[in-house]
Amino acid sequence: MAVQFHSLAVKRVSPEAAGSVAITFAIPEDKKPAFAFVPGQFLTLKANVQGESVRRTYSISSPRSRFDRFNELEIGIRPVEGGLFSNWAVQHLKAGDQIEVMPPDGRFTVKK
Repeated sequence: MAVQFHSLAVKRVSPEAAGSVAITFAIPEDKKPAFAFVPGQFLTLKANVQGESVRRTYSISSPRSRFDRFNELEIGIRPVEGGLFSNWAVQHLKAGDQIEVMPPDGRFTVKK
């Protein structure tokens, strides 16, 4: 199965502790089934940074209820010394930007 990225809009970027940011994505209604998640999953983001295609994964930090009610997903990004993607994202991403995101993945999930 081919890897499929979807272009998602950044809804907001909220400053957090120690220079980190919370990035909230708006999930269009037609993409909601693809982005349904369970706690413990992550998103893979892709961007062109300094002429290089870079992918990084970040844990989903928002509750499922926020996704269900507001069509939002949130991740946290902490800048890492020498981190190409994390520093770019913290410094450059803003509300209204589009970024390539894969549907949630990961099996480190809560069992019912």
